[in-house]
Amino acid sequence: MLLNGELAEGDAGRLRDIIRASLASGRPVSGIRLNAPGGSMLEGARLAAVIQNAKIATVVASGATCAAACFIAFVAGSQRFVSVSAMVGAPGAADKSGQERAGEIPPIVRVVKELGLLDAIVDKMVNTREGEIVWLTHDDLRAMGATMTGRPTQPR
Repeated sequence: MLLNGELAEGDAGRLRDIIRASLASGRPVSGIRLNAPGGSMLEGARLAAVIQNAKIATVVASGATCAAACFIAFVAGSQRFVSVSAMVGAPGAADKSGQERAGEIPPIVRVVKELGLLDAIVDKMVNTREGEIVWLTHDDLRAMGATMTGRPTQPR
């Protein structure tokens, strides 16, 4: 299964339909490859619910980017795989001035916390302005339970 492009209204419903059809045919979906630079945060949360319910793995393959809304879906994977040449970025959750919202937990932070996202990554989100991306390191990804795949490129 491949999700390619910005997340848009209806993607979660289409994924749910594909998963049901695959189960009915005796060939369940075991994973979804993600390559999306962003899109609808609401649809990212909906996709996360479908992925978590279906207990499927999320994969960000070689050369792919998974950021913002896509990151929310990625976090929901029963297993998470990321190529060393992929880019994964979490959405910022601080208000436009860069401040943490006083006493208020942004909805996207509630979603990722419910998905079990590591507090260290959540902290990076709340210290990054809304509308911006905090790009995660290989160490960040490993700390949140992702398996890194492939080999790092060697400098020439």
